[in-house]
Amino acid sequence: MPLDSESRQADPHHQRAAWISKQLDVASQVVVRPDNIAPQYSGDSNRFCTLPLDTDSSRTMNHSVMYYGGVDVSFPADDKQDPAAVAVYVILDACAMQVVYQDYEYFSPQVPYIPSFLAFREIEPLQRLVQKQKKQRPDLTPTVILVDGNGVLHPRRAGLACFVGIRTGLPTIGVGKTLFNEGGLSKERVNKTMVDSLQAALVHIQHQSTSSSITAAGDTVLVDRGDPTSTAVVGDERPLSSLVDRGMLVQKLRPFCRGVAIALLVDDPEGGERTQLAYALVGHGGRLRGGKSSKATEGSKNPIYISVGHNVSLQEAVRICALLSLARIPEPIRQADLIGRKLLRRQSRGDIR
Repeated sequence: MPLDSESRQADPHHQRAAWISKQLDVASQVVVRPDNIAPQYSGDSNRFCTLPLDTDSSRTMNHSVMYYGGVDVSFPADDKQDPAAVAVYVILDACAMQVVYQDYEYFSPQVPYIPSFLAFREIEPLQRLVQKQKKQRPDLTPTVILVDGNGVLHPRRAGLACFVGIRTGLPTIGVGKTLFNEGGLSKERVNKTMVDSLQAALVHIQHQSTSSSITAAGDTVLVDRGDPTSTAVVGDERPLSSLVDRGMLVQKLRPFCRGVAIALLVDDPEGGERTQLAYALVGHGGRLRGGKSSKATEGSKNPIYISVGHNVSLQEAVRICALLSLARIPEPIRQADLIGRKLLRRQSRGDIR
C-alpha cells in the first residue's frame, strides 16, 4: 500500500526502494506467452509478415462471444478537487462492439505522478473494480483487459498493465499513447523508424502485390527490422521536419492492410542482445467518422505502443488491439476514457452519487 504524504516526505528514498522491490516482485510473476505460430517473414532487409485479424487460432479469439475489458483513470485539470480522480472499468462485446458492463470509482490519489511508478497511483481502485465485477458478474469476465498504460515496456518490466494482470489474475495488454523512453528508445528514433518501415512496406507491396507475405486488407502487417543495426534504437537523428509525412504513407497502405506493427527493441543494460518488448502500431483504426461506425477510411497516423501486461503473447496483443480499434485507441480503453471524462464533468458540477 502507498505511504501517506507525510511518510513519503520523511523518507522518499525508502519509499522508492519499496516501490522498486514491489515492481521487481510483480515482474517476476508476469507471464509472457510465446506466439502460437512463428512469423514467416519475407527475405527483405525490412522483413514483413501478416497477422490476420480474423484467425481463430489464437487462444483469445475462439469464443462465440468475446468480452474484452478496458480500464482508464481520468484526472481533472484542477487536481486539488476532492475526490480528484475517477477510475473506470468497462467490458466490451467485441462481436457487437458495444459496452455490456461499466463501473467506476471516484478516489483521491495518495501518490503524485512519478514516471515509471504510475501503478502505485492507479492500481488500487482498478483492482477493486475488476474484483467487484468478477464477484458480482462472473459471466462477463473478459478474456483480456486492455490497460491505459504500459506493460513490460518499463525499466523494471512492471508497468501498470502488469500490476492489473497480477493483482486480478486476468490476462492484460499494455497500451501506451506516448512513448516511454526506455532502453535507448526515443521519440525521434522511433518516429524515423516508423517512417522508414512504412516506406519499405509500401515499396514491398508495390513490387510484390501478388506475394503471400502481404495479403488482403483486414490483416495487420508486422515489420521485423531483420538487420540488428537497423532497429528502432539505431539510426541517424534527422529532424522530424525532414521526414516523409506518415499520414500520406498510411493512406497509401490502407487498401492493403489495417495497420502496420513495427518491432521496438530496447538495449540490454548489461550490454547483451537487444530485446523486443513492444510494437508500435500505426495505420490502424479509421473506422469511425462523425462518432459513428462507417466503412474504413484512412487509419491513424499516430501510433500506440503495445506491450504484454500478463499472460498473453505480444503478437496476440497486437492482433487484439488492431481488431478492437475503431479509432486510434482500442475501443475498450476509448470507452472507459469517454465515461471517465463524463464523470469528471458530473463531479465538477457537484453531481456525484
